[in-house]
Amino acid sequence: MKKLYIGNKYWIEWKIINPKGARVKDVDVILKPTKNLWKNLEYNCIAECCGIMAFSFEEKAIWSACLDLNVSTLIRNFEIIQQKLFEIEEQVISSSIINQYMDKRAFENLIKYLIKILKKLSKSEFNYT
Repeated sequence: MKKLYIGNKYWIEWKIINPKGARVKDVDVILKPTKNLWKNLEYNCIAECCGIMAFSFEEKAIWSACLDLNVSTLIRNFEIIQQKLFEIEEQVISSSIINQYMDKRAFENLIKYLIKILKKLSKSEFNYT
């Protein structure tokens, strides 16, 4: 198991995936409308090098990443992503945007978390200025 730190002492656990022989669904098409946010969240490294570990999912990082983006649109896009992930039969996803193979359940948890933080941001519940 790996752990993805999402801030406030919280982690998302995910299985180490061996893509050989697994049924894998590429999710780049459904992630494309949120690509700018993913790019802005590359704080620790770049996805091409470190995969999902390149991103910072702490609230302050998400707030900073959204400064030049439309949060309402991001929320709608992530809700669509959440629905499309639910419809995917494969239990392993892949993406070149995040440069990762990941078990679908863990990725669904990450998307759910992002929606929660974006909704908080849209209500101006952040105090980072």
